[in-house]
Amino acid sequence: MKKFIVIIISLLLTLSLAACDFDGFGVFDFIGNIGGGGSRETTAELGSTFEFDDLEITISDDFGFMVFNERWSAFDGEYVFYIPITITNIGDRSNGLNPWGVTIFLPGGTGMSIIDQLEIGNDNILMSGNMQPNATMHGYIFVPYRGEGEYIIEFEDEENDMVKVVFEVDFDFDAIVDAHYSLGDTVVVEGIEITFGDSISWGRINRTSNANHGRTYFYIPVTMYNASSRAQNFPFGFDMFGPDGLSLDNIRHAVNGNDIRDAGNILPGAQITANLHILYTEDGEYIIQYTHWNHDDVTIRFYIEH
Repeated sequence: MKKFIVIIISLLLTLSLAACDFDGFGVFDFIGNIGGGGSRETTAELGSTFEFDDLEITISDDFGFMVFNERWSAFDGEYVFYIPITITNIGDRSNGLNPWGVTIFLPGGTGMSIIDQLEIGNDNILMSGNMQPNATMHGYIFVPYRGEGEYIIEFEDEENDMVKVVFEVDFDFDAIVDAHYSLGDTVVVEGIEITFGDSISWGRINRTSNANHGRTYFYIPVTMYNASSRAQNFPFGFDMFGPDGLSLDNIRHAVNGNDIRDAGNILPGAQITANLHILYTEDGEYIIQYTHWNHDDVTIRFYIEH
């Protein structure tokens, strides 16, 4: 009987080694590898670049904040921070980021559904579609603020390969949202990064056919960078107000100079610098304000003394 048992054990060991091609793995390693799928999981940080599903993804650590203003969205009125992201197709076929493979986990482990993700932001990278090989697109991932703690952006492809971007949020969100802008600052509107220069130059309108002929104006340099995924021009909706609180006339067609509002469209990733011309009325505080029903107000305040 003992001899029979020894023979059975020997046969089992022989079959185990044969199944593993005699590569030195044990029987338990062999059984554990059955149905393993070969999936991989890696962790990345904000500010890093990684490869995923034939895409090279750079996710910035310089994210911005806003109160979301979209009356059709369940997130209307909520605090949201937006993370710039750049994606390059490094494969040999058209490809893009599959929105169904991206999950955002909020502090406490609660995940956002894909419908929630697509509701937030016109420049959401998850809505950008495919691109040709070697093409690059820019956009944002929008994340609702749910207090301080750990946030996770999880990318998963059809092969179950996964990249988790893990980061902590530990700031006073209210203080940042309430901050106002001045000359020299950069604001983001509709996926356009707009930097208002802090140098002031002066001129006088010399056009007899214009109602403001002979009046003084000043102009500031403005740099516009297209961080969205589509061609865009300087956003409509900017109004300018003088120290008396009244709206100023638009004089861009009455001056000699390149006005940023006439610059035309620029492609994603492109940048252009031109001037913003403003009618001078008196010394005091001037306001440049962007207002649109689909966005928060953006207000730049500065003092002019001539």
